[in-house]
Amino acid sequence: MPQARKLSFVDWKSRLLQLFIGLLVFTFSLVPLKADEGEKKEAEKAEVEYKFMRVETDEDDQATALQTAITRYQLERPGKEEVRVDLIGVIHIGDKEYYEILNQQFMYYDALLYELVAPPEALKQGFKANERDGGNIVSSMQMMMKDALQLEFQLEHIDYTQKNFVHADMSPDQLFQTMKEKGETPINLFLRLMQANATMQSKSNSDIVGMAMMATAFDPPDIRARKLKDLFAREFISNESFLNSFGGDKGFSLIHDRNDVALEVMQKQIDKGATKIGIFYGAGHMEDMHKKLLEKYGMTPVKTVWLDAWKIEPVKKATPAK
Repeated sequence: MPQARKLSFVDWKSRLLQLFIGLLVFTFSLVPLKADEGEKKEAEKAEVEYKFMRVETDEDDQATALQTAITRYQLERPGKEEVRVDLIGVIHIGDKEYYEILNQQFMYYDALLYELVAPPEALKQGFKANERDGGNIVSSMQMMMKDALQLEFQLEHIDYTQKNFVHADMSPDQLFQTMKEKGETPINLFLRLMQANATMQSKSNSDIVGMAMMATAFDPPDIRARKLKDLFAREFISNESFLNSFGGDKGFSLIHDRNDVALEVMQKQIDKGATKIGIFYGAGHMEDMHKKLLEKYGMTPVKTVWLDAWKIEPVKKATPAK
């Protein structure tokens, strides 16, 4: 893989956005949000045909893998070659093999659209994660989660220097302006997130994540990682639609408006003649993108391929002494 240069976020807005996005997603990922039975049934109905993350389990209901989907959509054009668009939902911390498979998959596309809220000048340099950036609280939290789960960072293993990669996201200025127009200040959104968490927690009898962290504190690292992967994988699935509904009727800038930008870039690539397009975004974006591909762009989903983002070896049960 070519050596990518480190991305320098010289713009203070970019630094603030990276911090806020990281804190928001990290907090959302770790706090168990339990829906009531009615909400669960509605979610199950909506996910019968189209899901973008799932957990595979064994006969003992132990998780064996957290999987993400590559879902293909097709656009028929009379007199022209059909267009294929793949939604490639990603988990930002995963197995090394997971990212190696994605790198191979990316070579298939005429254009691979990717997410990154960053100033334009930074995009010209290429970028690489600085995993030991002691001054970045988000990096520190990510390192803690990565180490606890014995996983790898996406930015350390995805080759963003490939010629077919196309930036398909907002600049910090664009995102700040959109958030301002919707009244989405970082503090406002963070308080709303905490309020939503408190409401959801009141419906639950216990803090499952917190209890699991305490219960595994004295386990060997490999055992602890397997137990926590099982727990976090299930939490990711149960929370998959939360951020999509967080913005209300106006939509949520960090999801819906960034998705609009990505799909506008997709249309520009189609207009230029691209017929094989991949959209590489966080899995939490895919529910909204799916709806827009069907309703706004007239595409039809044709197949889904599942990738193991985390392979989870089930914890062996102790054999009773005879």
